[in-house]
Amino acid sequence: MNKKAIYTLDLMIWILRLAFVLIVIFVVSLLIRKHIFAKVDVSTTDSLLVSSRLLRSEHIFYTNPLTNKIDAGIIDWGKFMSSDLERDLFYAIYYGEKNRHAGAKLTVDFGYFFPGPKQDVYYNKKFYDELLIQKKAWFGGRVGATITSVPVFVLKNGKLEEAVFTVEVLEYE
Repeated sequence: MNKKAIYTLDLMIWILRLAFVLIVIFVVSLLIRKHIFAKVDVSTTDSLLVSSRLLRSEHIFYTNPLTNKIDAGIIDWGKFMSSDLERDLFYAIYYGEKNRHAGAKLTVDFGYFFPGPKQDVYYNKKFYDELLIQKKAWFGGRVGATITSVPVFVLKNGKLEEAVFTVEVLEYE
């Protein structure tokens, strides 16, 4: 072989090596960028947190007057039907002046096994209604829902009645 052929072959090998190194650098930078700029989705955790706070709220459940302990299995009907409940819950789960994070519907259903009377109360009702409209719309929007139901007793007029307590939390995903 002559010198020009060796030089050309050597140049082609170096071009292939350079192309391979550039591809490796590009792939590594993409992997690093994806790892660093990964989006963290906390909407599910946030809605479960709101649901959990509502399921153990001192503004809804019976509080033992001797120990000040909240009994999460007994709803105090007087507290639940209070006209100040939405305001109390708003400050119990405080996101700031204007809550644009979550809204919830709390339902007590006295029909434990069979259909019975229901009573609804809302946390951040205006925002809940906005999200409900978006969720029912044909385009759907990015609205997520978390529904939690637990069997409870309702302390009503000094008597305990069986019921199901349902918390439906709506928020943007």
